[in-house]
Amino acid sequence: MSNQIKILNKEDNSVLFECLNSEAHEAYEFAAKLEQMGIEFVFIKPGLPETLLSELSVSSEQKKEYLQSLDEEIHDHDDSCCHK
Repeated sequence: MSNQIKILNKEDNSVLFECLNSEAHEAYEFAAKLEQMGIEFVFIKPGLPETLLSELSVSSEQKKEYLQSLDEEIHDHDDSCCHK
């Protein structure tokens, strides 16, 4: 994981655009242009957990373990508390 935003070509996963998370406006502008041209793409923007882990210089194995535990916690969450 990195703190980079990537726009990939949907057909072959080649990188069409890449920038820092702090420059997200440029990525959104580029994505809008691709959309106007009818080019299919995948927009990858790291979320808060990924960004925080990158900033803390956590090892890739620790990142993987943490993100897996986060996914498990979300999956196992009983959403009854959210619907009152």
